[in-house]
Amino acid sequence: MKNVYDVLKENNLVYILSEEYSKKEYSYSAFESTVIVVNLYYPDRLKAYFAYLDQIPCEINVYIISSNPLAEKEIKNYVSNKNNFHYIRKENRGRDVSALLVTARDIILKYKYICFVHDKKPNFDHLSEDISFWNRNLWDNSLKSEQYIHNVLEIFEKHDDIGLLVPPKPIGRYMSEWYSNAWYENFEIVQQLCKEFDLKCDLDPRKPVITLGTVFWGRTQIFWKILARKWRYEDFADEPMPIDGTISHGLERILAYAAQDAGFNTGIVMCDSYAGTLYGKVQDMMQRTYQCLQENFQIGQMDQLVNYKRQKEQIVEAFKRNQSVYLYGAGHYGSRFLKIMHLWGYQPKGFLVSDGYRKMDFIEEYPVWELGELQDSNVVIAITASYEKHYEMESNLKEYGITNYFFAC
Repeated sequence: MKNVYDVLKENNLVYILSEEYSKKEYSYSAFESTVIVVNLYYPDRLKAYFAYLDQIPCEINVYIISSNPLAEKEIKNYVSNKNNFHYIRKENRGRDVSALLVTARDIILKYKYICFVHDKKPNFDHLSEDISFWNRNLWDNSLKSEQYIHNVLEIFEKHDDIGLLVPPKPIGRYMSEWYSNAWYENFEIVQQLCKEFDLKCDLDPRKPVITLGTVFWGRTQIFWKILARKWRYEDFADEPMPIDGTISHGLERILAYAAQDAGFNTGIVMCDSYAGTLYGKVQDMMQRTYQCLQENFQIGQMDQLVNYKRQKEQIVEAFKRNQSVYLYGAGHYGSRFLKIMHLWGYQPKGFLVSDGYRKMDFIEEYPVWELGELQDSNVVIAITASYEKHYEMESNLKEYGITNYFFAC
């Protein structure tokens, strides 16, 4: 059994769906089997969320849940004009997760498909921009338009192996979940829950989490084992809820594993406008990241980043063994690796060039020798040249019986 992250990556289970066009070939028949559950708490943002809820086809039942009396009047007024909308009050404990597993439990079990979405608000001012973009992520990629909802349901109707579709993980100046494994203090909690629910899945703390934020489209079948436990509000942390390490944080991370146990895969879903914004944001962040890496660590491309740790280990090991380190290649790549060695606190013995190619006697303060002039036998050679020259330089080293070398670019 493969890890859910590997399955997602290897099969490219990323769906970018139109928000303006849909064939509606399969989705109409799925409406009566679909429920949308929404947890709302913050009164100041209700109108923005109502705009999303207005996109839901009238054939789909919608349940709005809230524990905030200040929001209740406006929510009740909103649902009063919609025959397919219902309001439920919940206890102010457990936030969105208790809304899903306690308040909506009996509702969920009546349907084949479920969409669950909730609001968010930053705890700190410096997170406002990141949380705002995450909120857009959650809502745009759940209920962007009626056409988009049709397209999401068609994924399930046409692909029997897909059990769960979730928005991309959050990304921002302070939010690193998009490119980290995002387990934090929650792996053991998920491990315990998997054991309690007897989930057959590949659980690995080295593999990134797929589901964060408890917002998704999915088959209700994947929740059967989780809902077999009669959840209570008291099962969840009281307010103010800790920012990490609670059963709620474990449950938001367990969903893809529950889907795997039920025989389904988990995919990432996005509407096309959000995907375009995300592309621009990620590209900008990558450019700024690599600019910083280039300026501070001489890393300008992914291959250099991937090999950075291995190359440092080889240099450290060479100096532990009192071996002389030479840089074979006196051009751009040689100068780059010299700077890297300086960053690590090491200095090479000098530079090497192929026989007949010496153009200068020194680079900075380091001497330059032709390969045939090398007298030292206790050496480690770092090949510092472009990939096109690797084979030729490797052959040159072997001609002189030198086998202790590595590629440093």
